[in-house]
Amino acid sequence: MSRSRTLPTSNRRRKTLLAGAALVAVVGLSACNEAPGAAAYVGDTHISTEQVQDDGAEVIAAAGPASQTPLDGAEVNRRQVNRLVTQRLVEIAAERRGVTVSDSEVDALITQAVGTGTRAEFETQLAAAQLVPPSEIDTFARTVALNQKLAAKIAPGADEAATNAALVKELGALSEEIGTGVSPRFGTWVPSDLTVGLPPDDLSTPVPVVTPDQQVTTGSVQTD
Repeated sequence: MSRSRTLPTSNRRRKTLLAGAALVAVVGLSACNEAPGAAAYVGDTHISTEQVQDDGAEVIAAAGPASQTPLDGAEVNRRQVNRLVTQRLVEIAAERRGVTVSDSEVDALITQAVGTGTRAEFETQLAAAQLVPPSEIDTFARTVALNQKLAAKIAPGADEAATNAALVKELGALSEEIGTGVSPRFGTWVPSDLTVGLPPDDLSTPVPVVTPDQQVTTGSVQTD
């Protein structure tokens, strides 16, 4: 994060919110579940390529003031798939375990994360640091809050490492149970740590990205 705003007891909240995007769970799309325009699916829920590209374009526009170097369009889109798929998995896991989050809890989490800065500043920081589009911050914060409560349910009293391992295990098992996948254009599922790797080397078709000036370009695939 390029700038840091803090309030007493709020720094950890900010770190938690920014770290929330790290948990992802997606696998390669199978022919039976692939839908026209689908970037990914989670059970019966399909995530459209249009949504991924729109969110990616919003991130690129919002992160500009805080980005040291131009963002790579393909990586931004891949991270949108990560976020959207994980969001749905967390929602399903929370519903199964009877975990809920109120609007006031979401508002409190965002307020603590914003700290003494402004909402606009925080939107820029979150877009640059975790590639979350400003229009999705409330939903993202809700997912983070659900994830926190899930952790307490799944591994009560466990330390951070054990809690993370338990969450990865639960979300990974859920993704396999209900069927979860991502188009190969966006990446490759790595089940051991719930991450989306780069697309296969032999996949040369780039994903269109709308840049801040609304010009349509293509994002290049880079190696880690």
